[in-house]
Amino acid sequence: MAAAAQHAGRKFVITGAGGALGGAFVITLEAAGATVSTLKYGRDYACDYAFEKFAFEDTDEALDKTLAECDVLILCHGVRSGDMAECERGNCLSQLALIERYLRCRKIGGATRPEVSRTFWSTPSCGN
Repeated sequence: MAAAAQHAGRKFVITGAGGALGGAFVITLEAAGATVSTLKYGRDYACDYAFEKFAFEDTDEALDKTLAECDVLILCHGVRSGDMAECERGNCLSQLALIERYLRCRKIGGATRPEVSRTFWSTPSCGN
């Protein structure tokens, strides 16, 4: 019960909500009274691998607004088919880029929102 009270009213953003882990987070957090938004690759964000770095359009105001308003970002997305090295690279770069953008978007009006945890967990890559 204490955990449910801890999440009530907080805003979560989750990637990979169509998968087993992300979907379980959505169900559990919504049941605890949290507000949950989901981000889907190709719908809410896309990337550019041209320079060995995952990059977003800098003018994506909807993504920035979603990230700026959330309290917790949970990354559960990942490609799990194809060339293992490419899929690990893409998963790593996309997660790092979302984390960087989230941290940047949390600075609103010159003030930083409440403390951001520096603990990040990642889902397994290809073949796991």
